[in-house]
Amino acid sequence: MVTRRLAVGAHYGLRDWLVQRLTALVMAAYTLLLLAVALWNGGIDYPLWTALFRNAAFKLASFVFMVAL
Repeated sequence: MVTRRLAVGAHYGLRDWLVQRLTALVMAAYTLLLLAVALWNGGIDYPLWTALFRNAAFKLASFVFMVAL
């Protein structure tokens, strides 16, 4: 027997809405991190960029950003 769910009710889109908000927070935090690094160092050049990606935490943050994207 196939059961059908009703297409009414506010809870069906709640999970999608929460995921959208969570990914927005992740992306905003990563953007603020990059902005803070750029402001602290007077810009981002190639040596700073390579130094950032030598750090495992920054690699993880970049990966989480890409997954959120």
